[in-house]
Amino acid sequence: MENEVNDKFGVASGAKKKAIYATLQALVAHAMTTDPTFSDRLVSSVEDYLTPLSDAEQDQDFAARVRANIHHIVGSPGSEAV
Repeated sequence: MENEVNDKFGVASGAKKKAIYATLQALVAHAMTTDPTFSDRLVSSVEDYLTPLSDAEQDQDFAARVRANIHHIVGSPGSEAV
């Protein structure tokens, strides 16, 4: 994108991430109004993906961050996005 080329203050990546999060949250909120089980199924699919990860510190850190981010996107309490 053009704004990344002229990123004088180094904020392009953060701005893109926020825009993506806001978009996902709006789409998930909309999906949840038509399908009340949507967020549970989404979280469940993430858990299915994370289950085979090892007990290695890097894998567990990754899993914790994924969980925090998915809960932030679906608006469930208890986790802050990282």
